[in-house]
Amino acid sequence: MKPEDEIIWKQSNVRIVEANTSQRMAKYGGKQRYICKECGMNFIVGDERSNEKIAALKALVILFYSLGKGSYNMLGKIFGRSRSLIYRWVKEAGLATDEPCIDGEIKEN
Repeated sequence: MKPEDEIIWKQSNVRIVEANTSQRMAKYGGKQRYICKECGMNFIVGDERSNEKIAALKALVILFYSLGKGSYNMLGKIFGRSRSLIYRWVKEAGLATDEPCIDGEIKEN
């Protein structure tokens, strides 16, 4: 394993600093697992949980929600995902966008 490889460990990206801090443990599901010598946690190299299909689905869900075309529950049923996942996607998208600013030239009638 190379020091620049990303590893997945409790849903966070961690980089291996020293090559001797981990050792091979076993293969499971066609993926090599490693164990940390310091803390004993297991991890795998790479993150293949997300792909283009999921990213497109996420964008479509956010678009529908932002247009007011559905609730979390309805969008979850349409796209076959849980409403809590839809909520997390919308919340992440909301936190990633900037606060809308209103131009000073606009006046209320």
